[in-house]
Amino acid sequence: MKLLEQIDRLKRIDQLIRMETTGNPQEFAEKLNVSVSTLYELLNCMKEIGAKIYYNRQKTTYTYKEPSKLIFKLEKIELRKIYGGKMYTPEKSESFNLSLF
Repeated sequence: MKLLEQIDRLKRIDQLIRMETTGNPQEFAEKLNVSVSTLYELLNCMKEIGAKIYYNRQKTTYTYKEPSKLIFKLEKIELRKIYGGKMYTPEKSESFNLSLF
């Protein structure tokens, strides 16, 4: 799967969980156009990076145990350079933020 497709899918998962509109696992998988087993793999990936997701049987939806938001960030940093035996650190560093939400 391409990276941007994966990011879009994770973005959609996060959105549906925050809105508490996932439905049961079968409905959730259908909303994402994936199999239930793929859905479980994606949820496990999110849990591995710290997302505290659980299934609320009363509401029939997945939800976060505490307020959360999935954000991706790409940052370019400048490495320090040595000129004439002295270390030089640039004053500015470029930063590229990819905030998905």
